[in-house]
Amino acid sequence: MNILFWLAKSKRNKKGQVPVYVRITINGERAELSTNLWILEKDFDNRYKKIRKSHPLAESYNKSLLSVTSKLNNLYHNAIFFDGYTPNAKQLKDRYQKGTFESKTHIKAIINEYISNKHPDEESEAYKKDNRYAVLVIASLAQLNFLNSKLDDYNDYIIDKLAHHIIVERKYSIGYCKKSLSFFKSSLLFAYNRRYCNRFPSFNKINYRETNHIIYLSDAELKKLAKYNFENDALDKVRDCFLMQCYTGLAYIDLKNLNKENIQFEKDGLWINKRRQKVKTAECNIPLSPTAVNILQKYDFEMPIVSNQKYNTHLKTIATLLGINKKLTSHVGRKTYATYLLNKDVPIETVSALLGHSNISITQKAYAKVLHMKVAKDVRAVL
Repeated sequence: MNILFWLAKSKRNKKGQVPVYVRITINGERAELSTNLWILEKDFDNRYKKIRKSHPLAESYNKSLLSVTSKLNNLYHNAIFFDGYTPNAKQLKDRYQKGTFESKTHIKAIINEYISNKHPDEESEAYKKDNRYAVLVIASLAQLNFLNSKLDDYNDYIIDKLAHHIIVERKYSIGYCKKSLSFFKSSLLFAYNRRYCNRFPSFNKINYRETNHIIYLSDAELKKLAKYNFENDALDKVRDCFLMQCYTGLAYIDLKNLNKENIQFEKDGLWINKRRQKVKTAECNIPLSPTAVNILQKYDFEMPIVSNQKYNTHLKTIATLLGINKKLTSHVGRKTYATYLLNKDVPIETVSALLGHSNISITQKAYAKVLHMKVAKDVRAVL
């Protein structure tokens, strides 16, 4: 029997990664199967048939390849010595996949493999975000006694119970619940694509609808925040970052990626010109007020932003210190900017463009309550 690892270049994904396959050859007959490892072509050592040391996960991935070799050898020799026959390549492949199927049917193992496969860098924000979804989903499934269910048994009934638990019992927002469930469904699809389960994960939409309640700072609260003297340097920097959001409407990730290259000088002053991280096709062209320019100059046009988790934690502390009875998050700054402009009679089309929304209907839906209040105010002013 011969075992060979190779790259299936025809299956290259959008990130340029290719899957590592193993080829089993027995008496001239071949069978191939995936190792579930994805790497760039340059990270594979064709001479020694393993992952190059330059790859950040080389040690872990090479252990996985050794494990595949060991399992195939064990299955081959067990068939000869205990079952009394010499398997061909296809039979050995089937025995291997059956063993893999049986060892990876627990949802915790599926979720962990899904995250590791999707985000090789455990320090990335994307990995940490999905890991928070995973913790919530696994804990909720455990409390509902669904954690040990078979993969094929996860259906609309369990999804509905899970949604109800996350929203009602654990007090998460409907928006966050939907993101968590989307992550969970993607994990099940991942399991199906790797033949860990037989049922395609098709679910109906949950029936919960989020109340369109916008949290934003009033003019008085914004002035109070700007003038407050923080003794803690970390809180002072977070305050400045949050004020920049209130003055520009930038989302957290766009503020984090802001640099000098995004600042342009026009006849009427400085502007921010950059593409949104969330919507690659949407562009932000935002005129900067003198106050916003002063904050940017203070930090040489690169804001001292911390991780999203720390950022929101510090904002809660700031709200407590200032006596602001609102749940401050990074998105409240963006909401404050948009609400202020709408209340100052800036057209919805302009606000939509400044926020970098791909469609004006998104702005109208998000700020429906503000627009409704403005209409009522305008009508009463002329009656």
